[in-house]
Amino acid sequence: MAATLEAVPITKTAKSLTEKSEAEAAPELVRMAKEQGLSLRAVPGHWERDLIIGSTASKPAIGTLVERASGYVMLLHLPGDHAARTVADAIITAMNSLPEQLRPSTTWDQGAEMSRHQEITMATGMPIYFCDPHSPLQRGSNENTNGLLREYFPKSTDLSFHWPGILENVAAELNRRPRKRHGSWLTCIV
Repeated sequence: MAATLEAVPITKTAKSLTEKSEAEAAPELVRMAKEQGLSLRAVPGHWERDLIIGSTASKPAIGTLVERASGYVMLLHLPGDHAARTVADAIITAMNSLPEQLRPSTTWDQGAEMSRHQEITMATGMPIYFCDPHSPLQRGSNENTNGLLREYFPKSTDLSFHWPGILENVAAELNRRPRKRHGSWLTCIV
C-alpha cells in the first residue's frame, strides 16, 4: 500500500523554531499503521525506533531499532547530534544493510528527528508509520529495549564516549539475551 506523503511544515514554538509533529503533518500514516496491524508480531521485518538521549549538556544520542517479531536490536551511533539529517543518514545506512524482505516497515514516535521520513522511505523503500501522540505502548518492544539499554547507558551521561564498537557489543549482548516471545524463551541469535 503506497502512502501519500506531504511536506512537513515548520511552525514556531515558544522556545524556538522546530519541525512540526509528524502525526500532525501526516495523520494518514498513523491510521495506516493501525489498519495494517503492524502491532502484531507475526511477520518479521517490522521495526520500532526511538532515540536514547544522554545528558542535556551533550548532544550525542543513540538510535535504537528493534525488530518486532524477533526482538533483534540494532543501535545507531549519533555522536555529534540527533538532528533530522544525522538520524536520516544513520537509518538509511542501517536499513540498507539488511535484505529487502527484512525491512517492510518501521514505526516511530512523533519526534522532530523524523522530519526527513520521506527521504528515508525513498532511500530504503521502507514505509515509516507514526504512533498516536503520547502512546509509547504502540512501540512496546522498543520501550522495553530502551529500558534494558539504560543499564548500559544511564540517563544524564555523555553518550559521546560510546563508539560504534561499544554499541555493537551491547546490541550483540542484548540479542543473545533470552526473551519470552511467542510462548517460549528464545534468543534472537540462533
